[in-house]
Amino acid sequence: MEITVHVDNAVRVLEADLPPETVKRIEADLTLPNPKWEQVEKYNRSRRRNFQPEMLAFFQRSNGVLILPRGYINHLLGRLGTLPYMVVDRTRTLDPVDFGFRARLHPYQLAAVRDLTARRFGVLEAPPGAGKTVIALDIIARRRQPALVVVHTKELMYQWHRRALEFLNACDDDIGLVGDGRKDIGRKLTIAIINSLYRATASTDVNMASLVGRRGQVTIGIPVGDVGEVLVTAADSTRQLIARTSDGSAIPVGISVRVIETLGSSVLVERIEPAAAPADATSESRSS
Repeated sequence: MEITVHVDNAVRVLEADLPPETVKRIEADLTLPNPKWEQVEKYNRSRRRNFQPEMLAFFQRSNGVLILPRGYINHLLGRLGTLPYMVVDRTRTLDPVDFGFRARLHPYQLAAVRDLTARRFGVLEAPPGAGKTVIALDIIARRRQPALVVVHTKELMYQWHRRALEFLNACDDDIGLVGDGRKDIGRKLTIAIINSLYRATASTDVNMASLVGRRGQVTIGIPVGDVGEVLVTAADSTRQLIARTSDGSAIPVGISVRVIETLGSSVLVERIEPAAAPADATSESRSS
C-alpha cells in the first residue's frame, strides 16, 4: 500500500498507513525538552506557580491524521525508508514578484545564498554582523514569491523594514507590517511580530469555524480513508480546502457535500444525498 503524504501549511499523513514503529520514531523526533521547564528546575521555582510540561510535542492528531511541521518533511521521508509513498504538494504558488535586489554581497554571503536556494527548507546560522538580513533578502528576491518575515520585537520589525527599503526595489506600499498597531499585508513583503501575527491568525480560525454547515463540491476525489479537495463558498469568498469524509468513505469529483467540522485548515465533510423526486401527481390520480 502506498503512503500518501500531503504538504500544505503542514505535513499530513494517515496514521493508519504507517507502521507503529515508524509512528514511534516520528513522535520521538518531534518531542523535545521544554527549556522553560528546565529553568523552573534549575532555579528551584515553585512548580505550582510556574507549571510547565517537561516535554513539548510538535505533532498533532486529528481524526486519524498525523499533522506534522512542514520543515519535518525530509526527515519524514527518511523515516519512511523503503516504504512506498507519494508526496502530494499543495503548497500555494502565487504570481512571480520582481523584488529587484540591489546590493553586492561578499563571497561568503553569496555561498550561503547558493546553498540555501538549492534547497526548499533550510536554516541560516551566522555570527552577529555577518549580514543575515541582507542574505535573507537576496534569497527572498531569488524565490520571487510574496514573503512573510516573522520577528520577535518591534525593533527588529522596523529594522527589517529599513533594510528591505534599502536593498529591494520596493516602496512602502509593497511592504506590510503586522505589529505595533499595524496590520497591513504588503504586495511583496510582510514583516510581522510573532505575537501580533498569532492574534491576527486567530481570527482566521474563527473564519474557518464559520464554514461548518456550508455546502461545497468535491474538486479532487476523496478516496476511501484518504483526503481530497472541496470548493466551499462562504459569505465573503470561495475557498479550496483539503477534505476527508466523516465515515472514511469515498466521494467522487462533482458530488455535493456539507462541511460538518473544521480541522485546522482542512475540513470534515459528508455527502449530501440528492432530494427524492416528487411523486407523479398524474399517476397517483389514476391509481386512485
